[in-house]
Amino acid sequence: MGNMKPEFVVWDWNGTLLDDVAASVECINTLLRRRGLTPLSVEAYRDAFDFPVIRYYERVGFDFDREPFDEVAREYIAEYDRRSPDCILHPGVWDTLCCLGEKGVHQIVLTASHQQSIEDSLDRRGMRCIFQEVVGLQDIYAEGKVKKGLDWMQQQRAQGLHPDNVLYIGDTTHDLEVARAMGCRCLLYSGGHHSRERLARTGNSLLDDFRRLLTFT
Repeated sequence: MGNMKPEFVVWDWNGTLLDDVAASVECINTLLRRRGLTPLSVEAYRDAFDFPVIRYYERVGFDFDREPFDEVAREYIAEYDRRSPDCILHPGVWDTLCCLGEKGVHQIVLTASHQQSIEDSLDRRGMRCIFQEVVGLQDIYAEGKVKKGLDWMQQQRAQGLHPDNVLYIGDTTHDLEVARAMGCRCLLYSGGHHSRERLARTGNSLLDDFRRLLTFT
């Protein structure tokens, strides 16, 4: 990975900074049970979860020939919004964010979730001031964030920031896809929405403990 201090750290939120895997499993299982479908274990969830999320929904049994994806997505968000305020940060996250800030590292959140919902989540936790920017989607369909990442990187390059000076940290193989599109370094956190085994198959560097991140910066 190397020890070059980044100018920017681009963070994913759900599953990376926020420990919301258990809440997400509860949400999807609520929807599955309402339809008489088999609920998922945490392990099965981490193997199935994907972007765009419509692919993941189909993988676990939803039939969008019988009901619109839009309705399922709204039902899921309603369940998630009830549970997410109780979700906490992963161990070591707060200290790591503060330490990076003290070192002069700029930090942003890049999310495939609805941007305002993430802004609200950060505000509730007193964290919004840590991040220079929150970049997210304007809908609830979680199709992915490659374009958002590319647009942000293009804007930063125009201001003189080189991708080599950006470190992207996420918890899914999609995050690696985004980082590669942006041309920046990437660490994949193993405690989020994809299992460590699934992430390891990418061959990318993994992060098991946020305190280890400080050795890279």
